Amino acid sequence: MTSLSSVKQDPCEGRVMTEEFHLEPGIYESVPWSDYVRIPYMSPSTLKHGLRSMRRLKRAIDGEIYPSAKTVAVGQVVHCLIAGEHEERIAVMPDYHLDPDNLTAGTEKKPPASMFVKSGDLSAAGRKWAELCVANGFPEDHVLPFRVDREQTTSKTTNYVQAKVEEFGADNEGMDIITEADHQRAKDVVSRLMAHKHCAELIQKSKQEITVIGEIEGVKVKTRLDGFWKEGHTCGCWDLKTTSDIAPDVFYRLCKKFGYLFQFGFHNAILATCGVQLQCYDVIGAEVQDDFDVGVIQIQPFELLDDWADKVRELLAQYRICRSKDEWPGLYDDKGEQGVLCVPNWDMKDANYDWKEIDND
Repeated sequence: MTSLSSVKQDPCEGRVMTEEFHLEPGIYESVPWSDYVRIPYMSPSTLKHGLRSMRRLKRAIDGEIYPSAKTVAVGQVVHCLIAGEHEERIAVMPDYHLDPDNLTAGTEKKPPASMFVKSGDLSAAGRKWAELCVANGFPEDHVLPFRVDREQTTSKTTNYVQAKVEEFGADNEGMDIITEADHQRAKDVVSRLMAHKHCAELIQKSKQEITVIGEIEGVKVKTRLDGFWKEGHTCGCWDLKTTSDIAPDVFYRLCKKFGYLFQFGFHNAILATCGVQLQCYDVIGAEVQDDFDVGVIQIQPFELLDDWADKVRELLAQYRICRSKDEWPGLYDDKGEQGVLCVPNWDMKDANYDWKEIDND
């Protein structure tokens, strides 16, 4: 494994990240997250948008796909805690909604239109206003509106909470922000992972948050492996996924839905450019709700990774052509034919449809 000390102590710091930026293909240890995100190479999280269309990929490259979020997901914090990057990347936002100063809006009180009588004395309404002012800590000659009956609340939508959240975000610019409740949930997930014999052994024997640089189909690519290990001539890596359910059948569908299988194939393809032939790929699954189960799930048959690696190469070749022509076809633009609405196998149990009963209107 190539280390930064044998290549460059810091290959990214202080360098302008343009298309001319160049890192030699290889496996790099200890590249800070802040440097990794600045490397202007294609990553799996961006490339997977090409599974839909090149137009969608171009929008992802231009930053149009990812919505801005005030807080990060629990899974991202779990990664940081395991890799020891928590202090560098995460800021834990206090529960401002529980502050004593978080009060309801209450009722606005305004001075009466007729504060005085002709003699200059306070009117009856004026005397009531003066009494109300004194009762609420204002002088009796206070003439500005104020609010009464303000009560402590746990609402997160008050002006007080919104102002505090904005202030916290400004003070922690560049950091990923998480709430105290989600931070505790992330720590609970890590505790369960480290208490699980197989998960703990896999994590402890691996190099974590490894940066891999390569070139595939003429495109410079990068990725960050959650874990990479080598024992003798055997190499393996693992990816940590927090999810709602790690039951095999459910988890497979989630992996396919969120593009995880494509990501695993990307890892296989980029490591091959560095001369690394994977023999093992594990997924560490951790539920963040309900049973909070954790476990190690091995990808089988392993040839699936080769199939997805081929898909990665195919997309990168297509991307290179689109980039050279600056043409980005949409979902059907490059097919030259109409789309086909495919009926899934699970809905083909009875092929004897009575088409006369179908309302075509």
